[in-house]
Amino acid sequence: MTDQQGENGSKKPGLSVMERIRLILYIAVAVVIVIIVLQNTGSVETKLLFFKVTAPLALLLFGNLVLGFVVGVVAANRMVKRGEPRSRDRVD
Repeated sequence: MTDQQGENGSKKPGLSVMERIRLILYIAVAVVIVIIVLQNTGSVETKLLFFKVTAPLALLLFGNLVLGFVVGVVAANRMVKRGEPRSRDRVD
């Protein structure tokens, strides 16, 4: 009997141990990101090609976070659509 099955063999509602660990890690990373962003609120000047942008560092950090997330999601979706194996499934 696994930790997800009751006495009669039916599945218990709730998260598995691995899902709980993953959720805790996601929450911890989110808290760290929020702390870093909120502690860096001073304005900075950033050069972007021919432009100079003055913005709060928190906004630039958050923008980079969102941009990185979007690039990761797009790349993952393209790999799934092309049928490429995940790195842990590859055999070299």
